[in-house]
Amino acid sequence: MQSDLTHWHYLSPWAVAFLLIRGGSRFARENIPILLGAGAGVALFERVGVREVALFAVVLVLASVLFAFAYYRRFRFRMEEDVLLVQRGLLQRTELKVAAGRVQQIGLQQPFYFRPLGIVRFVAETPGGVSAEVELPGIRRDLAESLRRSLSGDEEQGQPAFDPASGAAEAAPELIHMATAKGVTLHGLTSNAAYVFLAMLAPLVPAVERVSRHTLADGESATWLTGLLVSPWLVAILLVVAFPALIVTLSVVGAWLRFHGFRLTFEKGRYVQRSGLLNRHEQILSADRLQVVESVETLPGRLLRRRYLICRQIGSPARGGEHSARAFLVPGLTRRRADELVATLWECAPLVGALQQVDRRFARACAFRFALGGALLLGLATLLTLDWRWLIGLVLLPLPALLYGRLRWLAVGWRIEGGVSEVRNGLLGRRSLVFPLDRVQGVQIRQSWWQRRRGLATVRLGLAGGSAVVPWLPLTQARGLANITVARIEFGEDGTDRLAHRISQGIPDRTEEQQ
Repeated sequence: MQSDLTHWHYLSPWAVAFLLIRGGSRFARENIPILLGAGAGVALFERVGVREVALFAVVLVLASVLFAFAYYRRFRFRMEEDVLLVQRGLLQRTELKVAAGRVQQIGLQQPFYFRPLGIVRFVAETPGGVSAEVELPGIRRDLAESLRRSLSGDEEQGQPAFDPASGAAEAAPELIHMATAKGVTLHGLTSNAAYVFLAMLAPLVPAVERVSRHTLADGESATWLTGLLVSPWLVAILLVVAFPALIVTLSVVGAWLRFHGFRLTFEKGRYVQRSGLLNRHEQILSADRLQVVESVETLPGRLLRRRYLICRQIGSPARGGEHSARAFLVPGLTRRRADELVATLWECAPLVGALQQVDRRFARACAFRFALGGALLLGLATLLTLDWRWLIGLVLLPLPALLYGRLRWLAVGWRIEGGVSEVRNGLLGRRSLVFPLDRVQGVQIRQSWWQRRRGLATVRLGLAGGSAVVPWLPLTQARGLANITVARIEFGEDGTDRLAHRISQGIPDRTEEQQ
């Protein structure tokens, strides 16, 4: 069914339930850990009483229902030619206009409680937006498909709608990648999602400490806990084995919930990914707006030989955000498969050459900075505690400093092949930025006073939303890298391949020598 987008459309009445669920989960996530940690929840029950607290909760729920219903009634949208017009707000009326040409990523999400109702959540993102600029929290599926086609500029309007539950598409798209069960599981094991779970549990630590103190004060109820503390081996097993296993299990479960049935396809100049178990969602990324493909290999990923890709677009943050639902992420890849996907995304040959390493003096500089920072911390600890034993650490400090410098030097590398550049950084893990040189928006060559004396320089390649840094190159090689980048931006492929080969070999640019 084709919807007429020129008339005003409203949210589905079931969107009220979505607004209530999202608002309630946000309130619980932001406030309940704080109340429990400060002990305010216990004090509230003791002073006010359970009946009064329950009555207040009922009033709060009713007020939330009325607010959500009023918000639903004042939310409407329509298309004016190629501009999406959204009017929303309860106390303050807001009108938002977004041109179709500014939309760079479109997402359709369908939680499990939306599937029987046939409604989806529509999200459209624009360059530079920190959050989703346009969000329609509950509309019919056919209406969402019509909006997607209008904002994407599709000329064919008679296509059947996308079915998030089945993951089927309207045409015969080109399948680029399909995640396997093994890949999704290993992604959960190797991703940094475990640290996210630990950060979520951090506000509950004061509450657990408070409950434990009350339990220990009660002699009868603390008998089992006292017996537990008598056995140090059991405590060690709980801390070293059970708790990390629980966190890793939660990370794997989170990976399955998000990436179950993951499929990446190419449809009409756009990359489309569909995945999700309970919350089935679709993300659409225009190929011409793709700026950087980031290949991430964590320390567990290096041990299990797994990595994942993040597709960055205009306005995306340079680092972080890969655990959010907005990230365009391809999980659970082997190194070879990741290289093949990068070549597919950039429509180039796979990068097979070895990465060029930076000057060895970069390791010395990193070790010196580490040692200097450690010495300052040890000196500050000595002054604050008046305990001179802290200074013993100065004797042991050179060893971790040298190890840190060595690991940093080994992690940094770069290469250029066929107009596509890869810049790698990291410490124990690896994070590589792969991008065509014509995506670079600016080039800087920086030199500290120490680098100037030794003929070294740092090259910073400015990209949309961040930069790629190649540190501590010989000055001639740094200038050559800047030259080939500028030549690629201005003149395209003509002559840049030969210049790239000369730069990787450290041969100076003849035109620069003649000048």
